[in-house]
Amino acid sequence: MAVDIVEGSYSKQYEVLWEYCHELRTRNVGSTVIIKSEMEGDRPRFQRIYICLAACKKGFLDGCRPVVCLDGCHVKGPHPGQVLSAMGVDANNGMFPLAYAYVEIESNSTWLWFLELLSGDLNITNSHGYVFMTDKQKGLIDAVDALFPHAEHRHCLKHLYGNFYLEHRGLALKHQMEAIARATTVPWFHAEMTKMLQLSKPAHDWLIEKDPRHWSRAYFKSDSKCDMLMNNLCEAFNRSIMDARDKPILTMLERIRLYIMLLMAGRRVLCEKWHGQVGPRIRKILEKNKGKAQWCIPKAAGQNQFEVMHHSGRTFAVDLNAHSCSCHAWDLNGIPCLHACAAISWFHGNPEDFCDAVYKKEAYLRAYEPMIMPMTSQDQWMKVNLPPLLPPKYHKQPGRPKKTRKQAVEEPKQPANPYKLPRYGIPLKCGNCSGEGHNRSSCKEPRNPNIKPTRKRNIAKDKLAVLLLVLGFASCFPDSSKLWHVTKGYISTINFGKEGKLEIFALGLNWSKKSASVLTSHNDTIGHAVLLLASLLFPSSQIFYSTIFQFQTPPQSFTNNDFFSKFSQNRRNPRILTTTLFSNEP
Repeated sequence: MAVDIVEGSYSKQYEVLWEYCHELRTRNVGSTVIIKSEMEGDRPRFQRIYICLAACKKGFLDGCRPVVCLDGCHVKGPHPGQVLSAMGVDANNGMFPLAYAYVEIESNSTWLWFLELLSGDLNITNSHGYVFMTDKQKGLIDAVDALFPHAEHRHCLKHLYGNFYLEHRGLALKHQMEAIARATTVPWFHAEMTKMLQLSKPAHDWLIEKDPRHWSRAYFKSDSKCDMLMNNLCEAFNRSIMDARDKPILTMLERIRLYIMLLMAGRRVLCEKWHGQVGPRIRKILEKNKGKAQWCIPKAAGQNQFEVMHHSGRTFAVDLNAHSCSCHAWDLNGIPCLHACAAISWFHGNPEDFCDAVYKKEAYLRAYEPMIMPMTSQDQWMKVNLPPLLPPKYHKQPGRPKKTRKQAVEEPKQPANPYKLPRYGIPLKCGNCSGEGHNRSSCKEPRNPNIKPTRKRNIAKDKLAVLLLVLGFASCFPDSSKLWHVTKGYISTINFGKEGKLEIFALGLNWSKKSASVLTSHNDTIGHAVLLLASLLFPSSQIFYSTIFQFQTPPQSFTNNDFFSKFSQNRRNPRILTTTLFSNEP
């Protein structure tokens, strides 16, 4: 019954999708909302939907750089599909949502359909000057090359390394590949490639086959003022809509729209708190470059031309008028490099004045000035005289639904217990044959008779005995106000009597240390009886017995850790120990 209700809600939301699109266009004039369907009998069946809000479109054209990041993510549920997204880069190097679509599958045809609509919204007649950042998905690469032949096409370095890692593993190769990608000049690129050749010839040959214009800064164009190597902006957007991707289609689309609306409104307000001309991320880059500039010596040649000598022995030519440096880093991203910061410090200038206009506060405000208008509830939507959409055909996904993202091959695995340190460098040793690489349970050698077998303790039985003891003691105080406290390894009762006196009883078992602990109030005959019963139930356990004086007023705070910490210093004492923890009698 519950499954039918849930799956019914998934299907019924497709019937009001026409009304939702009409309301979205009415509230946000100028937005592009397109649904593609195919006729099945006399009713259309839903295939895909594309949404580009007018505020996102205008903000991208007015205040963002011509950089578009493309990626897709999975949609879970009875009608699985893909959410395709296009992200821009704002003046603070942040994610700027541009357009999104829900399609049945990520393929060359769906990406062509998505990019054709995006090209029409952005009025891209000549793709020269645009930069498209993608992963190594084959259908996406072919679609970008077909629709935007004159644009610069970059591949995400993380996905490129994922393919590199399958054949060439090692931390040294990874760092060297990153050094090659971050090289900003062609001579530095070839020098780093020579180092890769010295490390591994197969890895060098694998990189030689890749076009460096797609993944190395040395061959990037400087028109876009963007030197990004990874497609992190789309990954951040996919992470932000994680909770919406397993919801029905209408709920998912509304949550994505609401997220973008709140994002733009929040950043519009936060921009007013900027200290300076550029955003926090750009200022952080400048502070880092200014710190490195202390190792440079600038020498003025005149007319804002400088020769900067680095402590490594290299010399760079800096032109402050043209915003250029021979290291090519300033030309790529529009942010003064460390050599430029050294030259600017020669006359005590402000590096923020030499940042490109795409990073200034005015550009950020132009991007987030347009506003996404709020939507109304479904009962206020205008009816549309169109046949209701049929949902996509039901696909039962095999296996248990997955909630976690599939990690890449080079990603470190998350430990099951984050509070336990991993055993790096400690080989696994067998207790049977003393060999390495396996344990006693998986040992293939004959069982060593000199080694005693490990006794499996019935922990569930011990916990039940503790619970019965506690319940038996609690029944002795029917007029008390009982506060139960259950922690890992301990079960205790704290009783406040009629006169306000504090009576405490606790019995805990430490499963790993094979010890039992009994805490009672002072001169309590019931506690001695419980002690005797505990020694009979747990004959192989070490029992700690403590007496606690009564308090006229309860202490401010006490926990089992306060009590049992006293026992940690007396592990080698006799079997039954008697101690006094507190003495606060009136």
